[in-house]
Amino acid sequence: MSMPSAFTQFQPNPDNQEIIHLQESIASLEKRLNELQKCGSQSNAAGQIQSLQTDINNFQQQVDNAAKSNRQEAKVLLEKFNDLQKSVAEMKNDLLQKIDTDNIDKCVMHLDGHRVLKAAEVADKMTTDSVTQLIKDYCSPDNRRQEDRRGDLIEFISYMNDRSRRKLFKSLLASMNIDEGKPKKIIDQRVAVSNKKTASFKCPHCTKDIVYKNAVYSEGYLVTCCYDNCKRKFHQVACPHCSGSNTWKNADYQQGSVVTCAYDTCKRKFQQVVCPHCFGSMAWKNADYKQGSVVTCAYENCRRKFQQVVCPHCSGSMSWENADYKEGSVVTCPYETCKRKFQHLACTHCSGSIVWKNADHKEGSVVTCPYETCKQKFQQLACTHCSGSIVWKNADHEEDEPVTCVYENCRRRFL
Repeated sequence: MSMPSAFTQFQPNPDNQEIIHLQESIASLEKRLNELQKCGSQSNAAGQIQSLQTDINNFQQQVDNAAKSNRQEAKVLLEKFNDLQKSVAEMKNDLLQKIDTDNIDKCVMHLDGHRVLKAAEVADKMTTDSVTQLIKDYCSPDNRRQEDRRGDLIEFISYMNDRSRRKLFKSLLASMNIDEGKPKKIIDQRVAVSNKKTASFKCPHCTKDIVYKNAVYSEGYLVTCCYDNCKRKFHQVACPHCSGSNTWKNADYQQGSVVTCAYDTCKRKFQQVVCPHCFGSMAWKNADYKQGSVVTCAYENCRRKFQQVVCPHCSGSMSWENADYKEGSVVTCPYETCKRKFQHLACTHCSGSIVWKNADHKEGSVVTCPYETCKQKFQQLACTHCSGSIVWKNADHEEDEPVTCVYENCRRRFL
């Protein structure tokens, strides 16, 4: 890779002073390259070769200007300069590959020890291609610790200094999806052990009494009238204030929606959701339930957590039995007759439910509440580690800036 000196020595005169100056400068750069090739320290050589390459790039304009004269000696110098550039670039690439190989090992060691900040400091010295390969290898699908490693990589990327590289690696990691919690459809007419001993109400179509003696009924599920001359479907929920039976003849009730009691003597609002674990019916008398929020079942014999969202396309109710739904994430309706995508957020100001039927909401973007009584702006991100919803009420979060989770049981960083 060394370059033998083969410059023609010119006699000084006013016509070739510029050529002589260029010749001396190129010879000096060549000497620095030869010294670097003998350098035994990779770390020292890396800094010096970067400096040499910068000086060569700064010298480019002078060589190009001299070559425009079409003088033979200038053309010779241009060829030598181009050879020098090529040699420096080759040496730099070879050196970076050797350094990156060592740094990849260091990164893996730090990541395995959950020292994500240390790993990021090493990665900042590596090429983009090397870090890309590191992420792919470290989060490979056949690794048993893939999910844990993914969490470490999220923090690792968030600590990198270069914003453009953070954005690039975040997209790369997002494209390497692993199976996350999927919604489960709440099957209507499911035989379930209710927390009520008995249940009875009238069919809104034929007005005959329907009685559940063995506690197999859960409020909010679709009911099919048991009488042969009717067999029509409807929904029924008891008001938690007056106990009056509220019915939906068209079977278009949505669990979690705000209901105003139909009885003139009441007319109070409430919300109702069925626990997917024990199928017990829970009511919010103040109508302050938020779709998608984590709910702990109110019944002593259950007390398990879950989340619930209604599909805006088919009105089917979906539950996440492991409470691993991320607010704002793209959801695919699990019902075979639908299978459409959407996104859902609750406004942080008025708690109103905001839905993107086309699933075209970008997480972290500024949202303006569509409700006339609100119209305030906010931003929301789900922590990629604990799925906790983080909100900026003033919509002052800068996109692609690292975030530290606000929840005490997490406190990890992500983008």
